[in-house]
Amino acid sequence: MNRELVQGALRPVLGGVALVTLFAFFFVYPAHDPEPNGLPVAVVDDGSRQSQRVFRALEEGDDFDVVRVADEPAAREAVLDREAYGAVVPGAPPKVLVASAASLQASLVVLGVAAAALPRAETEDLRELDDDDPRNVSISLTGLAVTITSILGALLLFNLAPALPTAWRIGSLAVFALLGSAMAMLVIQLLIGALPGSYFALAGVTALAIFAVASVSAAIIGTIGFPGVGLSFIIFLMLGNPGSGAASAPELLPDPWKTGGQLLPPGASATGLRNVAYFDGAQAWKWLTVLVVYAAIGTAALILLGRRREGREAPPAPA
Repeated sequence: MNRELVQGALRPVLGGVALVTLFAFFFVYPAHDPEPNGLPVAVVDDGSRQSQRVFRALEEGDDFDVVRVADEPAAREAVLDREAYGAVVPGAPPKVLVASAASLQASLVVLGVAAAALPRAETEDLRELDDDDPRNVSISLTGLAVTITSILGALLLFNLAPALPTAWRIGSLAVFALLGSAMAMLVIQLLIGALPGSYFALAGVTALAIFAVASVSAAIIGTIGFPGVGLSFIIFLMLGNPGSGAASAPELLPDPWKTGGQLLPPGASATGLRNVAYFDGAQAWKWLTVLVVYAAIGTAALILLGRRREGREAPPAPA
């Protein structure tokens, strides 16, 4: 048996097995058993026995992060502003406020805890899921599609147009992001009807997400070559998508995915799409900051990469 052939075949096989193993772990482990991990729940602190009972139930351990509010309007505002996934309002009868559009799983967790503390509480869903997305999977699937195609778009840019000047490369990525997001939302929202809310706002969030991922991926690919494709997939797909919390909620993931996932474009864009579709763009500064920072990093890296290439290609100065 030819030893060189065996070694040549073994390297890609072992590399592929390693990737399968890593992807299996990172995709399954964070979300296989969602449990509250600092899940914020608002409680009206009126000094009653009901409120004290709820406080005791929520403050045991680190499962919940209690948000104390003064009255029912403040509790509703906390849920609609995405400061809490649910709220408990003592009274006769007591109320439990949830927003299934924020996270169906988180709403069920809040309802379960509230039912144990206040068995006769009434339930009100302040933001129900869209009828065309009853299982709350559209945002997660949209994020997966955007991540994969953004990296592939960066790869195509270098493969099909390797000699583009820097300004043209960045401009091409911007056009790709704008047209890609417009067509994606045309299919997802208007053709399929999977997401409510403003078409232009949703397309804007998607465009920024595409540019953020594609520009950073393009800079990585331009720096280290084809292995940069794999590194981009590891950062944005293997780490970013499972940590986004799009299929459940970031606060139902273990650490470090709970916090780290929101610091990557897939997590920020998932939160942005959800908040634009259902909550009037609540807490926009958080997810917009992450997307803008990555877009700026990718743009700056491409500019530096272009200057380095121009320096290598410049003719030597005459003696």
